[in-house]
Amino acid sequence: MRTITLAMAGVLSMPLFIGSCFERNQHQYPEKVVLPSEGGTVTVRGGTTLGLVDLYENGEWVGMKEVIGDTFYTYHDWLTVKTPMNAPEVIFSAKPLEEGRRRMTVISFIGYDELEIEVIQQ
Repeated sequence: MRTITLAMAGVLSMPLFIGSCFERNQHQYPEKVVLPSEGGTVTVRGGTTLGLVDLYENGEWVGMKEVIGDTFYTYHDWLTVKTPMNAPEVIFSAKPLEEGRRRMTVISFIGYDELEIEVIQQ
């Protein structure tokens, strides 16, 4: 009976173990950033310094990248993302929202495949 109980406990705990293997590591960065409709800048801090950013809208890569001084910049239509090389932060700057539309993009970081931040302006 004890063997059956131990076997059942092992089987029932497997989903918890498997689920924890696939958790995303956000490196203490938020999963979502909401920007104000009037535009502006929001800075978020995390646990590590990041590098270049990829921007995705509707599953497609968008944006232009450049390095100025010690900061990586990625630009797209309404959003600029800055990642300083010497600070564990990401700076989001958005243009004002037009006609009440909601905007959304997902950013990922080169070298940190599991790290994504959903950026919303509403």
